Amino acid sequence: MPFQPLKDGVAPDPPKRVAVVDDQGVLLDGAIRQMVWSTASLAWIRGQQSLLSTDNLTVTSTITSIPTVRVGFIPSFNGVVTFAAIPTVNPGLVVSTFQNRSDTYTGATFGVAVNVTTAPLIRFAVQVKGTGGAPTSWDVRCEGSLDGTNYSQILQHTNTTGDGAVLWSGSSDSPSFYMRSRCAGLTLGVSATDIVVTILGVE
Repeated sequence: MPFQPLKDGVAPDPPKRVAVVDDQGVLLDGAIRQMVWSTASLAWIRGQQSLLSTDNLTVTSTITSIPTVRVGFIPSFNGVVTFAAIPTVNPGLVVSTFQNRSDTYTGATFGVAVNVTTAPLIRFAVQVKGTGGAPTSWDVRCEGSLDGTNYSQILQHTNTTGDGAVLWSGSSDSPSFYMRSRCAGLTLGVSATDIVVTILGVE
């Protein structure tokens, strides 16, 4: 929406609010922040109107996760709203949050746990690859936990799965606050010096 000087005139420094609502017009809880806009800030915002005049904006930078929201600048003067809401922004491609970890094993033990409590993961993959050659046999687990102490098996990768093969959890969800790999058994044989186990969890 083009800036209209007579309509959009605002006092220099009254308290303002930034409101964030979803695509249904529902205010997102905790999204209101009290802010004071300087005259220079308001001038900059007005200068961006041409960039915000379309319903679809292209996101060119790398992002992890972003919802589609409607953002409205609501400066008020004597109780009158002087800025219209900015159109809904389409964030473009949304990439799920993920975490990965690789551990090297020469015998039975467990790997370093990954804390994902800030962004719990639900689907997983595991790969086992021998260094120097394929081991004779192995039994590797991808495990998840809710408390970081008690772990349960999500995936089991063995020599039957294949050296270098990736095993996926598919559509089966395993919500977890922590993830780790564990080598339950390993026979390196003649050529392999160790195995590298890589696990991946996605939102």
